[in-house]
Amino acid sequence: MIKLSYILKESSETRDITKRVSKEINLTQAIDLIKQNCTEAVSLFNDSTTIGEGLYRGYGNDKHCFFTEPKTRERTGTNNLYNALITILPAWKDFPPRSNSLMFSNNSGVARTYGTPYWLFPFDGANIAHCEQRDCWYSFKYADLRFGKQGMAIDSMMNHFAGMVAESVLQTRLKKDTRSKWISKAGRHFTDREYTVANAQSFLKELQRITPFVIKHCRNVVDVTGERHDITFPICDDILKNFKGDWTQYFDDLLNPEKNNMKRITVQECENIGVYVELWTDAKCIMVNPTADVGFYANGDRSVCGTFFKKNIQSAIGTGNLHLYGVKV
Repeated sequence: MIKLSYILKESSETRDITKRVSKEINLTQAIDLIKQNCTEAVSLFNDSTTIGEGLYRGYGNDKHCFFTEPKTRERTGTNNLYNALITILPAWKDFPPRSNSLMFSNNSGVARTYGTPYWLFPFDGANIAHCEQRDCWYSFKYADLRFGKQGMAIDSMMNHFAGMVAESVLQTRLKKDTRSKWISKAGRHFTDREYTVANAQSFLKELQRITPFVIKHCRNVVDVTGERHDITFPICDDILKNFKGDWTQYFDDLLNPEKNNMKRITVQECENIGVYVELWTDAKCIMVNPTADVGFYANGDRSVCGTFFKKNIQSAIGTGNLHLYGVKV
Protein backbone atom coordinates (compact mmCIF):
# COMPACT_ATOMS: atom_id res chain seq x y z
CA MET A 1 0.00 0.00 0.00
CA ILE A 2 1.38 3.39 -1.01
CA LYS A 3 1.85 5.88 1.81
CA LEU A 4 0.81 9.50 1.37
CA SER A 5 3.94 10.63 3.20
CA TYR A 6 6.05 9.07 0.43
CA ILE A 7 4.14 10.96 -2.27
CA LEU A 8 4.36 14.21 -0.32
CA LYS A 9 8.10 13.77 0.19
CA GLU A 10 8.73 13.25 -3.52
CA SER A 11 6.53 16.22 -4.40
CA SER A 12 8.30 18.52 -1.95
CA GLU A 13 11.72 17.65 -3.30
CA THR A 14 10.90 19.30 -6.64
CA ARG A 15 8.48 21.94 -5.39
CA ASP A 16 8.47 25.35 -7.08
CA ILE A 17 5.81 27.71 -5.70
CA THR A 18 5.30 29.23 -9.16
CA LYS A 19 4.49 25.89 -10.80
CA ARG A 20 1.69 23.39 -10.43
CA VAL A 21 2.53 20.82 -7.78
CA SER A 22 1.55 17.50 -9.35
CA LYS A 23 3.26 14.17 -8.94
CA GLU A 24 2.71 11.46 -11.54
CA ILE A 25 1.74 8.17 -9.89
CA ASN A 26 0.69 4.78 -11.24
CA LEU A 27 -2.81 3.33 -11.18
CA THR A 28 -2.17 1.08 -8.20
CA GLN A 29 -0.87 4.02 -6.16
CA ALA A 30 -3.88 6.10 -7.20
CA ILE A 31 -6.31 3.39 -6.10
CA ASP A 32 -4.57 3.01 -2.75
CA LEU A 33 -4.71 6.75 -2.09
CA ILE A 34 -8.35 6.97 -3.18
CA LYS A 35 -9.28 4.10 -0.89
CA GLN A 36 -7.55 5.77 2.03
CA ASN A 37 -8.59 9.37 1.48
CA CYS A 38 -11.36 9.93 -1.10
CA THR A 39 -14.46 7.91 -0.17
CA GLU A 40 -16.64 11.06 -0.31
CA ALA A 41 -15.69 11.72 -3.94
CA VAL A 42 -16.11 8.05 -4.92
CA SER A 43 -19.66 8.16 -3.56
CA LEU A 44 -20.53 10.78 -6.20
CA PHE A 45 -19.86 8.19 -8.89
CA ASN A 46 -21.90 5.53 -7.14
CA ASP A 47 -25.20 7.32 -6.61
CA SER A 48 -27.51 6.77 -9.56
CA THR A 49 -29.57 9.80 -8.49
CA THR A 50 -26.60 12.13 -8.86
CA ILE A 51 -27.52 15.21 -10.90
CA GLY A 52 -23.97 15.59 -12.14
CA GLU A 53 -21.60 12.83 -13.18
CA GLY A 54 -18.89 13.00 -10.56
CA LEU A 55 -15.99 15.46 -10.65
CA TYR A 56 -13.67 16.12 -13.59
CA ARG A 57 -10.57 18.11 -14.36
CA GLY A 58 -9.59 18.97 -17.93
CA TYR A 59 -5.82 18.52 -18.03
CA GLY A 60 -3.42 19.04 -20.92
CA ASN A 61 -1.77 15.67 -20.45
CA ASP A 62 -2.31 12.02 -21.27
CA LYS A 63 -0.41 10.41 -18.40
CA HIS A 64 -2.03 7.82 -16.18
CA CYS A 65 -2.63 9.37 -12.76
CA PHE A 66 -1.54 12.32 -10.66
CA PHE A 67 -1.43 13.35 -7.05
CA THR A 68 -1.76 17.13 -6.75
CA GLU A 69 -1.55 19.52 -3.81
CA PRO A 70 -2.71 22.93 -5.13
CA LYS A 71 -2.42 24.73 -1.79
CA THR A 72 1.38 24.58 -2.02
CA ARG A 73 1.71 26.69 -5.15
CA GLU A 74 0.36 29.95 -6.54
CA ARG A 75 -1.17 30.17 -10.00
CA THR A 76 0.88 32.41 -12.27
CA GLY A 77 0.96 33.30 -15.94
CA THR A 78 -2.49 34.88 -15.80
CA ASN A 79 -3.75 38.43 -16.22
CA ASN A 80 -6.83 37.71 -14.12
CA LEU A 81 -6.63 40.37 -11.44
CA TYR A 82 -9.86 39.12 -9.86
CA ASN A 83 -8.24 35.74 -9.03
CA ALA A 84 -5.63 37.45 -6.88
CA LEU A 85 -8.10 39.90 -5.36
CA ILE A 86 -10.60 37.30 -4.18
CA THR A 87 -7.70 35.37 -2.67
CA ILE A 88 -6.91 38.29 -0.33
CA LEU A 89 -10.26 40.03 0.22
CA PRO A 90 -11.81 39.57 3.70
CA ALA A 91 -15.22 38.44 2.39
CA TRP A 92 -13.52 35.42 0.79
CA LYS A 93 -11.51 34.31 3.83
CA ASP A 94 -13.47 31.07 4.35
CA PHE A 95 -13.28 30.06 0.68
CA PRO A 96 -10.44 28.04 -0.80
CA PRO A 97 -7.92 30.66 -2.03
CA ARG A 98 -8.49 31.06 -5.75
CA SER A 99 -4.80 31.64 -6.52
CA ASN A 100 -3.86 28.42 -4.72
CA SER A 101 -6.61 26.15 -5.98
CA LEU A 102 -7.37 23.57 -8.62
CA MET A 103 -10.29 24.39 -10.95
CA PHE A 104 -12.61 21.60 -12.07
CA SER A 105 -16.17 20.77 -13.13
CA ASN A 106 -18.96 18.34 -12.33
CA ASN A 107 -19.43 17.70 -16.05
CA SER A 108 -17.09 15.64 -18.21
CA GLY A 109 -18.01 17.55 -21.38
CA VAL A 110 -17.01 20.87 -19.84
CA ALA A 111 -13.75 19.36 -18.58
CA ARG A 112 -12.97 18.03 -22.04
CA THR A 113 -12.87 21.60 -23.44
CA TYR A 114 -9.77 22.20 -21.27
CA GLY A 115 -7.92 18.97 -22.08
CA THR A 116 -8.13 15.29 -21.28
CA PRO A 117 -11.06 14.84 -18.83
CA TYR A 118 -9.53 13.22 -15.74
CA TRP A 119 -11.66 11.86 -12.95
CA LEU A 120 -10.98 14.06 -9.93
CA PHE A 121 -11.02 12.73 -6.37
CA PRO A 122 -10.54 15.45 -3.70
CA PHE A 123 -9.49 14.21 -0.30
CA ASP A 124 -12.28 13.79 2.25
CA GLY A 125 -13.23 17.02 4.02
CA ALA A 126 -12.17 19.22 1.09
CA ASN A 127 -13.26 22.84 1.13
CA ILE A 128 -14.87 23.48 -2.28
CA ALA A 129 -16.23 26.64 -3.88
CA HIS A 130 -18.61 26.84 -6.79
CA CYS A 131 -20.19 29.48 -8.98
CA GLU A 132 -23.35 29.48 -11.11
CA GLN A 133 -21.74 29.21 -14.53
CA ARG A 134 -19.46 26.76 -16.31
CA ASP A 135 -16.75 29.43 -16.07
CA CYS A 136 -16.16 31.74 -13.12
CA TRP A 137 -15.54 34.61 -15.57
CA TYR A 138 -19.28 34.94 -16.23
CA SER A 139 -20.51 34.41 -12.67
CA PHE A 140 -20.06 37.87 -11.14
CA LYS A 141 -23.56 39.08 -11.96
CA TYR A 142 -23.70 41.60 -9.11
CA ALA A 143 -20.43 43.19 -10.25
CA ASP A 144 -21.70 43.29 -13.84
CA LEU A 145 -24.90 45.00 -12.65
CA ARG A 146 -22.83 47.60 -10.82
CA PHE A 147 -20.66 48.17 -13.89
CA GLY A 148 -23.56 48.87 -16.22
CA LYS A 149 -24.97 45.41 -16.90
CA GLN A 150 -22.86 45.10 -20.03
CA GLY A 151 -22.57 41.33 -19.85
CA MET A 152 -18.82 41.52 -19.37
CA ALA A 153 -16.73 38.71 -17.97
CA ILE A 154 -15.08 39.58 -14.68
CA ASP A 155 -11.59 39.60 -16.22
CA SER A 156 -12.75 42.23 -18.73
CA MET A 157 -14.30 44.30 -15.96
CA MET A 158 -11.04 44.29 -14.00
CA ASN A 159 -8.97 45.04 -17.11
CA HIS A 160 -11.18 48.04 -17.91
CA PHE A 161 -10.91 49.15 -14.29
CA ALA A 162 -7.11 48.91 -14.36
CA GLY A 163 -6.99 50.74 -17.68
CA MET A 164 -9.20 53.50 -16.32
CA VAL A 165 -6.91 53.92 -13.31
CA ALA A 166 -3.81 54.10 -15.51
CA GLU A 167 -5.57 56.67 -17.70
CA SER A 168 -6.47 58.74 -14.64
CA VAL A 169 -2.78 58.95 -13.75
CA LEU A 170 -1.67 59.81 -17.26
CA GLN A 171 -4.32 62.52 -17.62
CA THR A 172 -3.44 64.23 -14.34
CA ARG A 173 -1.21 67.28 -14.57
CA LEU A 174 1.83 66.54 -12.46
CA LYS A 175 5.10 68.28 -11.87
CA LYS A 176 7.72 67.31 -14.41
CA ASP A 177 10.00 65.76 -11.82
CA THR A 178 7.29 63.41 -10.53
CA ARG A 179 5.44 62.63 -13.76
CA SER A 180 7.76 59.88 -14.95
CA LYS A 181 7.66 58.25 -11.52
CA TRP A 182 3.86 58.12 -11.47
CA ILE A 183 3.63 56.93 -15.08
CA SER A 184 6.09 54.17 -14.31
CA LYS A 185 4.04 53.04 -11.33
CA ALA A 186 0.86 53.21 -13.38
CA GLY A 187 2.35 50.90 -15.96
CA ARG A 188 3.68 48.53 -13.37
CA HIS A 189 0.66 48.31 -11.06
CA PHE A 190 -2.32 48.97 -13.29
CA THR A 191 -1.46 47.47 -16.65
CA ASP A 192 0.37 44.32 -15.50
CA ARG A 193 -0.39 41.27 -17.63
CA GLU A 194 0.35 38.85 -14.80
CA TYR A 195 -1.20 39.18 -11.36
CA THR A 196 -0.09 37.37 -8.23
CA VAL A 197 -1.22 37.82 -4.64
CA ALA A 198 1.85 39.98 -3.99
CA ASN A 199 1.24 42.47 -6.79
CA ALA A 200 -2.52 42.46 -6.15
CA GLN A 201 -1.68 43.71 -2.67
CA SER A 202 0.63 46.24 -4.29
CA PHE A 203 -2.19 47.18 -6.67
CA LEU A 204 -4.49 48.02 -3.75
CA LYS A 205 -1.76 49.90 -1.89
CA GLU A 206 -0.81 52.03 -4.88
CA LEU A 207 -4.46 52.56 -5.79
CA GLN A 208 -5.09 53.90 -2.28
CA ARG A 209 -2.14 56.23 -2.69
CA ILE A 210 -3.40 57.81 -5.91
CA THR A 211 -7.09 57.95 -4.94
CA PRO A 212 -7.39 61.73 -5.54
CA PHE A 213 -6.30 61.31 -9.15
CA VAL A 214 -8.74 58.45 -9.72
CA ILE A 215 -11.68 60.37 -8.22
CA LYS A 216 -10.80 63.44 -10.27
CA HIS A 217 -10.71 61.39 -13.45
CA CYS A 218 -14.03 59.72 -12.63
CA ARG A 219 -15.69 63.06 -12.05
CA ASN A 220 -14.32 64.30 -15.35
CA VAL A 221 -15.73 61.28 -17.18
CA VAL A 222 -19.14 61.41 -15.48
CA ASP A 223 -19.74 65.12 -14.87
CA VAL A 224 -17.78 66.85 -17.60
CA THR A 225 -17.57 64.67 -20.67
CA GLY A 226 -20.70 62.65 -19.93
CA GLU A 227 -19.58 60.07 -22.46
CA ARG A 228 -22.00 57.33 -21.58
CA HIS A 229 -20.92 55.33 -24.61
CA ASP A 230 -17.46 55.07 -23.02
CA ILE A 231 -17.12 51.60 -21.51
CA THR A 232 -15.50 53.09 -18.41
CA PHE A 233 -18.44 55.44 -17.75
CA PRO A 234 -20.40 52.98 -15.55
CA ILE A 235 -17.18 52.07 -13.72
CA CYS A 236 -16.47 55.71 -12.93
CA ASP A 237 -20.11 56.27 -12.02
CA ASP A 238 -20.06 53.31 -9.63
CA ILE A 239 -16.86 54.54 -7.96
CA LEU A 240 -18.37 57.97 -7.32
CA LYS A 241 -21.49 56.37 -5.83
CA ASN A 242 -19.99 53.51 -3.83
CA PHE A 243 -16.35 54.24 -3.01
CA LYS A 244 -16.11 55.23 0.67
CA GLY A 245 -12.39 55.89 0.96
CA ASP A 246 -11.00 52.35 1.14
CA TRP A 247 -10.36 50.28 -1.99
CA THR A 248 -10.22 46.97 -0.12
CA GLN A 249 -13.73 47.63 1.19
CA TYR A 250 -14.87 48.72 -2.28
CA PHE A 251 -13.71 45.49 -3.94
CA ASP A 252 -14.85 43.41 -0.97
CA ASP A 253 -18.39 44.60 -1.71
CA LEU A 254 -18.14 44.54 -5.51
CA LEU A 255 -16.78 40.97 -5.60
CA ASN A 256 -18.62 39.77 -2.50
CA PRO A 257 -19.23 36.01 -2.86
CA GLU A 258 -22.72 36.06 -1.37
CA LYS A 259 -23.88 38.96 -3.56
CA ASN A 260 -22.42 37.22 -6.63
CA ASN A 261 -24.04 33.92 -5.56
CA MET A 262 -20.82 32.01 -4.95
CA LYS A 263 -21.04 29.21 -2.43
CA ARG A 264 -18.76 27.08 -0.30
CA ILE A 265 -19.70 23.39 -0.21
CA THR A 266 -18.49 19.95 0.81
CA VAL A 267 -17.57 17.10 -1.51
CA GLN A 268 -20.94 15.37 -0.86
CA GLU A 269 -22.85 18.54 -1.73
CA CYS A 270 -21.34 18.54 -5.23
CA GLU A 271 -24.10 16.18 -6.35
CA ASN A 272 -26.82 18.76 -5.65
CA ILE A 273 -25.59 21.82 -7.53
CA GLY A 274 -26.75 21.04 -11.05
CA VAL A 275 -24.51 20.63 -14.08
CA TYR A 276 -22.11 22.84 -16.03
CA VAL A 277 -20.60 24.74 -13.11
CA GLU A 278 -17.02 25.59 -12.24
CA LEU A 279 -15.66 24.50 -8.89
CA TRP A 280 -12.31 24.94 -7.16
CA THR A 281 -10.51 23.55 -4.13
CA ASP A 282 -7.15 23.85 -2.42
CA ALA A 283 -7.38 20.28 -1.09
CA LYS A 284 -5.12 17.42 -2.07
CA CYS A 285 -6.56 15.49 -5.03
CA ILE A 286 -6.02 12.38 -7.10
CA MET A 287 -6.58 12.59 -10.86
CA VAL A 288 -7.17 9.44 -12.92
CA ASN A 289 -7.10 9.32 -16.71
CA PRO A 290 -9.86 6.85 -17.69
CA THR A 291 -8.29 5.97 -21.05
CA ALA A 292 -4.57 5.80 -20.29
CA ASP A 293 -4.04 2.34 -18.82
CA VAL A 294 -4.85 -1.34 -19.23
CA GLY A 295 -8.38 -1.98 -18.00
CA PHE A 296 -9.83 1.27 -19.34
CA TYR A 297 -11.85 1.24 -22.53
CA ALA A 298 -13.08 3.92 -24.91
CA ASN A 299 -16.77 4.01 -25.76
CA GLY A 300 -17.31 6.54 -28.55
CA ASP A 301 -17.04 10.05 -27.09
CA ARG A 302 -17.44 8.64 -23.60
CA SER A 303 -15.11 6.52 -21.53
CA VAL A 304 -16.08 3.89 -18.99
CA CYS A 305 -14.12 2.50 -16.10
CA GLY A 306 -12.40 -0.86 -16.58
CA THR A 307 -12.82 -3.81 -14.27
CA PHE A 308 -9.51 -3.27 -12.47
CA PHE A 309 -10.41 0.21 -11.22
CA LYS A 310 -14.03 -0.77 -10.54
CA LYS A 311 -13.15 -3.89 -8.57
CA ASN A 312 -10.59 -2.22 -6.34
CA ILE A 313 -12.54 0.95 -5.56
CA GLN A 314 -15.86 -0.85 -5.13
CA SER A 315 -14.42 -3.45 -2.78
CA ALA A 316 -13.00 -0.69 -0.59
CA ILE A 317 -16.25 1.23 -0.14
CA GLY A 318 -18.75 -1.63 -0.31
CA THR A 319 -21.21 0.00 -2.72
CA GLY A 320 -23.07 -1.11 -5.79
CA ASN A 321 -22.39 -0.30 -9.40
CA LEU A 322 -20.25 2.67 -10.30
CA HIS A 323 -21.71 5.40 -12.51
CA LEU A 324 -18.86 7.00 -14.43
CA TYR A 325 -19.40 9.54 -17.22
CA GLY A 326 -23.09 8.81 -16.71
CA VAL A 327 -22.60 5.14 -17.70
CA LYS A 328 -23.26 2.25 -15.31
CA VAL A 329 -20.33 -0.18 -15.28
